[in-house]
Amino acid sequence: VTAANTAIVPMALETAKAQANPTPSFVFKEVQAGADDKIYVAEGYDADVLIRWGDPILPGAPEFDAHKQTAEKQAGQFGYNNDYLGYLPIDGRSDHGLLCVNHEYTNEELMFPELPGRQDMSRSYGHNFKHMTQALADIEMMAHGGSVIEIRKTNGKWQVVKDSKYARRI
Repeated sequence: VTAANTAIVPMALETAKAQANPTPSFVFKEVQAGADDKIYVAEGYDADVLIRWGDPILPGAPEFDAHKQTAEKQAGQFGYNNDYLGYLPIDGRSDHGLLCVNHEYTNEELMFPELPGRQDMSRSYGHNFKHMTQALADIEMMAHGGSVIEIRKTNGKWQVVKDSKYARRI
């Protein structure tokens, strides 16, 4: 109990102090929320696309074509959606490292442009799979998992290092 109190009580006091005197940790003007196709970024900041679903990450992986996708092609391409990013510096550098990405879920009603009944699927999410095939399910399965890509900041912009020896699809 004494050991636990020694570790926990000081942390609890610091948390209580922080909550009693909240100081913003960000120093930018609040960004207005939008529900359209624009990207909203705080003043003085910018947003760029680093990598997209289907971009080749393994050497020899083909360019993405949503109308001709296969599980084999997807196996070498960046996965679908992500909800976690982890940066691991190479040699302790803040401008060169590995980006580890979790691809947790897919949206078949968005993934497969020629899927019959996809409008029905978007209205009844998860309940209308009558037009799904084994081939489409295999593509979805390959789009899940994880990707590891090597990235480097050059002239102030992050870029994917092509044909990296570290690139992986998991």
